[in-house]
Amino acid sequence: MQIEQCLSPTKTSFQHIKSLVEMIEQHTRFEERILFPLIEQQMNETDWANAGIKLASFLNAHSEDGYADVFWLKQK
Repeated sequence: MQIEQCLSPTKTSFQHIKSLVEMIEQHTRFEERILFPLIEQQMNETDWANAGIKLASFLNAHSEDGYADVFWLKQK
């Protein structure tokens, strides 16, 4: 089942929602287990610094988008 089918306003059955949850879980596990470790192996300190600068610039440019929970900006 594709994401578009799961999000169809006329098709909100339990099976559609369950399929969407499963796709999101599979995507998240792929990122955690494969993609992010690969990125971490390939990037050096300069790459990380540049990524941080670009991310900060993006967040500053979009800080007034109305998103209520900017968890990545909160102090721990």
